[in-house]
Amino acid sequence: MTKTEDIAHKSGEFIKPTTWMSRDCPICGASSGLVRIGERTYQVPTRAGNYLFHHQDVQCPYCGFVFTANVPDEEFLNIYYQNVHTHRSEITHIPPSYNTHVRLNRLQQSACIGDQILEIGASDGQFLQILNKAGFNAIGVDPLDDSEGRPTAGLVSGKDLKSFVAKQKFDAVLSYYVLEHVSNPRQWISDLCRFLRPRGTAIIEVPNFERYPTECFNNEHFQHFTKTHLKVLLGLCGFEEVRIFEEGSYYFGMTTVARLGERSQLETCLSYYRRGIESVAAINTKIGEAVLVALRAAGSEDRIVVWGASQLGIEAARQLLSQGRSDFLCVDNAASKIGRVVVPIPGAVLAPDALNRDQKHIFILCAYSGNASVLKQIRGMSFRSAYVISSDLEIREELSALA
Repeated sequence: MTKTEDIAHKSGEFIKPTTWMSRDCPICGASSGLVRIGERTYQVPTRAGNYLFHHQDVQCPYCGFVFTANVPDEEFLNIYYQNVHTHRSEITHIPPSYNTHVRLNRLQQSACIGDQILEIGASDGQFLQILNKAGFNAIGVDPLDDSEGRPTAGLVSGKDLKSFVAKQKFDAVLSYYVLEHVSNPRQWISDLCRFLRPRGTAIIEVPNFERYPTECFNNEHFQHFTKTHLKVLLGLCGFEEVRIFEEGSYYFGMTTVARLGERSQLETCLSYYRRGIESVAAINTKIGEAVLVALRAAGSEDRIVVWGASQLGIEAARQLLSQGRSDFLCVDNAASKIGRVVVPIPGAVLAPDALNRDQKHIFILCAYSGNASVLKQIRGMSFRSAYVISSDLEIREELSALA
């Protein structure tokens, strides 16, 4: 991390210092091989002084996303966004610079009159007033500290998304040209999801990097979205039915309308994990049964052999050891495993040809999908006597007097 110093500006003001933090790709999480493609420096005047942004632009070699490799710390950004906008004029009403009809029409296609609406990054609250006049129940939040300005009904000033607390869930959450300014877009969208009802709608506008790269680079943006990357990001956060329109309320923007799934991506992945754990437990139970069968079939002079130095074989070894049996062998066809010690298997992994053909062997087959092939291999090895059981209990076969 690096820190800028207070620098005297020719106007007599000072550039605010900050700590810059490195980060991984916000889309795929890649941390290595990021390709440096350029640098940008901006000095942004605010009510509290001048802020210096020095961007190191990189591209992810894996997913192609373009973003800044360094971002300011959260404390800096909170202070910056509290002061970045000027107060509204007390004398003249200044109309919005964006197309209000585009915003309102897009919402009316996705929500019903009377729905609860939250606008994140509501600035001075002008669009909130338009929403409420149109029949929606809208409130907004913005980090801008506007305590000295004229109050707007429903606008909560001086709060970012993380610190904002709402009493209810919303049918739709709106965000216009905010996502490109946040330091962690995936976390920001996850925070947004907290305010949505199940199957609620998010409408997010960002600059269209594919069509208007100049406009994207002329601002202190931390990431630059294509339609593909925006769709992937929302999908990772649990949104479904993601639609992207190349028309935005600014000429350089694009609009995303996405519906939150019945279950968040986190919950879905957790269900996969639980299902996987249950499956592993069931597999281990069957391995335990196979071990008991093998122990019952083995005489005092017979040799138990675990075939396969895989996770299944390791579990079979663990269960044999728990039964007090440590004189078993482990064999594998893979040259990369032969001769290696695999804990907790006693001794090194052997090649199948190292087995004594004149001794009876009790084989526990531990291949994930090739047990039938291993059985065929054992049949062709001319053992005097052998008993074969697979770890999934699908194969049980007594072999004797093999030619």
